[in-house]
Amino acid sequence: MSTRDLLIREAQTLPEPVLNEVWHYLTFLKQQNEKPLSDEITERKFGCLPGPVIFSDDFDEPLECFAHLRP
Repeated sequence: MSTRDLLIREAQTLPEPVLNEVWHYLTFLKQQNEKPLSDEITERKFGCLPGPVIFSDDFDEPLECFAHLRP
């Protein structure tokens, strides 16, 4: 049995308000499927942040809030 047949069989058992929600969700999925993905995805480039990244001198020091977990 195909997925389409399974969906139709299940839809026949649902009450009308639930079918309305299913229809809304199906139209949403259809709209999402029609959008081109190339517009949404942009390739990141190395060094895309403006200016230099500066870390504090104690960047690698252990955090005090985790002191109880250290031996």
